[in-house]
Amino acid sequence: METQVTKLSKWVKQLRAQVPVVKSKLINEIPGPINFPFIGNIIYFCDPKYGLDPRHTLRTMKYVNGKYGPMVRLKVPLRPTMVFLFDPYLCEKVYSSLGCQPVRPAFDALTFVQSRRQSWQGKKGLLVSHKEEWKDMRTKVQQPMLRPETAKCYISQLEEIATEFIENKVIPHRNKNNEMPDDFQQELYKWALECVMLISLNTRMGCLQNTLPKGSDAENLIEAVGSIFRLNQRLDMGMQLWRYTPLQGPTMRRFQRTCDLFYTISEKHVQISIEKIRKNGTAAQKKTLLELFHEKGCDEKTFTIMALDMLFAGIDTASHTVAFALFLLASHKNKQEKLYREVVEKVGVDGRLEKNSFNSMPYLKAVVKETLRMFAPASANIRELESDLSLDGYRLPAGTRVVFCHFTMSNSPQWVTEPDKFCPERWIKTEAEYEPIHRYVSLPFGHGPRMCVGMSFAQLELYILLVKLVQRFR
Repeated sequence: METQVTKLSKWVKQLRAQVPVVKSKLINEIPGPINFPFIGNIIYFCDPKYGLDPRHTLRTMKYVNGKYGPMVRLKVPLRPTMVFLFDPYLCEKVYSSLGCQPVRPAFDALTFVQSRRQSWQGKKGLLVSHKEEWKDMRTKVQQPMLRPETAKCYISQLEEIATEFIENKVIPHRNKNNEMPDDFQQELYKWALECVMLISLNTRMGCLQNTLPKGSDAENLIEAVGSIFRLNQRLDMGMQLWRYTPLQGPTMRRFQRTCDLFYTISEKHVQISIEKIRKNGTAAQKKTLLELFHEKGCDEKTFTIMALDMLFAGIDTASHTVAFALFLLASHKNKQEKLYREVVEKVGVDGRLEKNSFNSMPYLKAVVKETLRMFAPASANIRELESDLSLDGYRLPAGTRVVFCHFTMSNSPQWVTEPDKFCPERWIKTEAEYEPIHRYVSLPFGHGPRMCVGMSFAQLELYILLVKLVQRFR
C-alpha cells in the first residue's frame, strides 16, 4: 500500500513533467546592431548622427538603449562579447551574482603600461589589478582608507586649502559681472591636486600660488592626468591591436610617454614623503593616511603605487564634480539660497568646520548626490563574469563583460522623474519632492568590493569647498 508521501512524490513528478522547460536564449540572440563575420557589430554601435567618435559615447549609450532596449550586445573582434545593461533590476541581479573578488576589466591600456613598468616589478594598483593581486593590496589599505575618522582628520587642512583657493583663484579672477573666466576649470584642477597631495602624501604642492611657474610639477601632473584619461579611452576602443604588435602606433607611444611623466613626477614626491616618515616617525595622535599605511606593514612599493592611484583618480573626478555643482547652483538660485541657509544655520556666516559638521547638513549632501546623478564622473561600471549567468531569459557565458550604464539610467525618465531637473530634494525623505529611486540607478563610486576606496575623502573635499564658497558668495 502506497504511503501518502509516495503518492505526493509521484504527483509532484507528474506536475513537473507537464511544465514546459524554457530554454535560455544564447548570448548572440541579445538585441543589438547587425553582426558581421570577423568584424562583429561595432561599426553600427553608435548614434548615426555622431559616428564612432569616443567623445559622443554618452549619446551612443542613449541611442542604443532607445533602439534595442534594456540589454544590448556588442561584439568586437579579438575582444570578449560585451553586454550593456540599462535596467537597474538587471544590474542588481548581476552585481549580486559576483563573488568577493569581482573582475573589473577597465583601463586596458593603463594596465598594459603598468605591467611593463620595470621599477614596479610587475605590481599594479587597485585600479587595474584583479583577483589575488587585487585582494592582497585591498586588504593592506582598506582599513585606513575606509575608516571615517581617517578622513575627518583632514578637515581643518582641507578647509585651509579651500580658503586659499577662494582668495587666490576665485576673487582675483572674477570680471565686472562677478563671472569666472573660461579657463576656470584649470584652477579647479589645481585645487583638486592640492587636496589629493595633502591626503595621499601629507604635503602641499603649492598649486594655489598666484603665479604657478610654467612647466612646474603641478602643471605637468594636471596635464598628464587629463591626457591619460583621454588617450586610454581612445586606446581601449575597438580591437586593441597595440596588444599584439611590438611596433606601437603613435597614440600608444604618446600614452606611454605621458604615463612615464606622471609616474616620474609622482614617485619623486612619494619618496620625499616617505623620507619624512622615516625621519619623524608616526607618533602623532592624528596619523595621516601614508603613516597608517606604514603602520599596517605596507612595503614601500605598495604605498607608492597606492599613492599614485589616488593622485590619478582624484584630480579630474573631484574638479569636474565641483564645476558641475557650481554650475547647477548658479543656475538655480532657489537651491543655492536653500543651501546657504543650511550652511549659515549649522556653521555660521564665517564659521569653521568641525569634525561632525556634515552630520547635520542633509541638503549639502543632497546637492552633491544630485550633481553626481546628473553628471557622474564615470559613465558606467564594468565586470567580467567568471561563471555562466542566466539573465532575463538569456544565457551569458563566463568571460562575458557586463557594462552597467548608470549615467544613462540616471538621466532617463524611465527611472528618474524629470531627470533633466536639478532637484536635490529628491534624495531627502522629509521633502515633498522625495523620490524612491532604485539604488542601482546611480552608483557614482561603484558598487560592492570594488567600489572606490577613496569615496569618503572625495566627498569631504567636495563638501568643504562648497561650504566655503557658499559662505563667501551668496
